[in-house]
Amino acid sequence: MKRYTLMSMMLFLISDVHAAVVESTTIKRLMLDINYGEMVYIELEQRQATPIACHTNSGWEYVLDTSTPLGNKMYSMLLAAYAAKSPVKFVGMNNCSLLPHTSTEGLRRIELK
Repeated sequence: MKRYTLMSMMLFLISDVHAAVVESTTIKRLMLDINYGEMVYIELEQRQATPIACHTNSGWEYVLDTSTPLGNKMYSMLLAAYAAKSPVKFVGMNNCSLLPHTSTEGLRRIELK
């Protein structure tokens, strides 16, 4: 049992390492579209240095699901950072599983600086 727990923890830590991170950049544009439900697309001034393999969308760095209370809070932070042109750190989810947006990495964390 310890072996499985240890393996699970290692996989979790490894997956976090490979998520695309943009350390300090401003938001270039945000996009909402009635056809995409409650998803917000995010384009940054600085591109991801090494996007994850599933990320093939060249126009957007991340997509954020705003259908949850946390997603709404993150969206509020994005709007404030965009309006103030404040630098932000972005960390991806290390997957492109936000259907039907399987060509853009999901946003996991934002840090206002």
